[in-house]
Amino acid sequence: MKNHEAGMNHIKAKSPSTEEMELNLNGVQAIHKALQLIEEVFTRNPNQLDSETLHRTKSVLYGAMESLGTTIERLSYSHRLMRELFSVLNLRLDSRKCEQDVGLQILHELRQRLQNPRV
Repeated sequence: MKNHEAGMNHIKAKSPSTEEMELNLNGVQAIHKALQLIEEVFTRNPNQLDSETLHRTKSVLYGAMESLGTTIERLSYSHRLMRELFSVLNLRLDSRKCEQDVGLQILHELRQRLQNPRV
């Protein structure tokens, strides 16, 4: 169980602020906007395309990609916590007090992350 305890000394990921959560909720809208702009670029006559339109489209697409990447990273961290919790839960019948404490610590951290996005 020492390896698992060592794994608990992980670096805590930065939790999103309320503004970041709103941006992430708008991330899906940003993806749709980027796809709309890309479609317009590809369906427009090349003679009617200007560098400003292309630049704006690339900027919106890049922003959507970054927002999606940030969301994936946060979900991945929560997923890892759930896997750790699952491992400790599997050992529960044979566990000692330290494994029980680790399980409760993981559960507490996961609940905090899910209930309060600022944690």
